[in-house]
Amino acid sequence: MNELFIASIRTLDDPVFYKQAYDAMSIQRKEKIDHYYGSDDKKRSIASELLIKEALNSKVYELDELVHEFGPYGKPYLLNCPDFHFSVSHSNDYVILAVSDKKIGCDIEKLRKYDLNVAKRFFTTEEYQELLNCENEEERKKLFFRLWTMKESYIKYTGEGLHCPLDSFLIETDADGNRIINKDNKTLFLSESDILNDYCISVCSPDKQFETRIINLK
Repeated sequence: MNELFIASIRTLDDPVFYKQAYDAMSIQRKEKIDHYYGSDDKKRSIASELLIKEALNSKVYELDELVHEFGPYGKPYLLNCPDFHFSVSHSNDYVILAVSDKKIGCDIEKLRKYDLNVAKRFFTTEEYQELLNCENEEERKKLFFRLWTMKESYIKYTGEGLHCPLDSFLIETDADGNRIINKDNKTLFLSESDILNDYCISVCSPDKQFETRIINLK
């Protein structure tokens, strides 16, 4: 079963809780947090590890220390828990974590101003045309970020990141209305969550179902 954990970083605005959370971070995570300059960037990094710990606890994993390793293109995994697959993404006030017993990818984006030329440059011809076919600008903006998060979730699934050009694969719709990617003789589902207003969330996985959990970090 795929699971999606969602948390707001605003609970970390409390300086007492922030210190408690920071002190509980792994050595690797503290080094990463200390590298950031912006306070919200630090909070997003803390929230990421808190969600990973929450997910591990829910699956009855007990690890003294989270030891991260990275794939050839930088995708993180837990060296001491290789069957725990995860993907992290953040945007503005929220951090999300998708977990599974197999490869998974996720992405979140807050709706904001966008440039249609970005889609013309990075999307496939079919995806760009789908945007042009929207009835109004509000619908077009929402679709842009839906497609963007789907594409980001896919390249996080593969672990290639932007080494995989966004126009090298096509987001399709199957006969049941599911958004999918067919590539390398494999079908992947691009499932969405609209649980947060003004945000788009996508999860890429061989399974289309996932359970969503809102987590209070405190």
